Amino acid sequence: MIKRVMIILAMLLMTTSCFSNKTTNEFQEIYGVKSDLVNRMSYEEFLSFTEKNTCVVFIGDEDNTTKDLANIFCETLCECDVNKAHFVKTEDITDDKLLEIFEVDNLNYPIIVAYKVGELVGYYDSETKQANLKKYIDDLIHQAYPTVCTDAC
Repeated sequence: MIKRVMIILAMLLMTTSCFSNKTTNEFQEIYGVKSDLVNRMSYEEFLSFTEKNTCVVFIGDEDNTTKDLANIFCETLCECDVNKAHFVKTEDITDDKLLEIFEVDNLNYPIIVAYKVGELVGYYDSETKQANLKKYIDDLIHQAYPTVCTDAC
């Protein structure tokens, strides 16, 4: 009987310590999301990384509209089986390079941008009007990371 109690206590301590050591990343802290798939990158890293890589990047600040979009973004990443995405804080943007990249006169944050092997394949900004925002973001992510079909398809 004492052995069982000791085993149960040991299991509880191990389980509790696992949960108490779990850390959150900056995206989770800022936007209150559960997913840890989105990691911060500097604006300079964003500019150089997107020149030749495939990625999806969330650009935003800390308002409620952005938090709502961050939740939809993370849900969609999980559903699309994307295991890593990035974010850039708007305060890190130091020049007008994004205006040139997106070929626009002004930026409407928050923005979700998708690149495939260095090519801009699409983006969402707060001016994009969509009846089904989640589907639009899903399609955007799939432009960067197309589903690989196997014989099971």
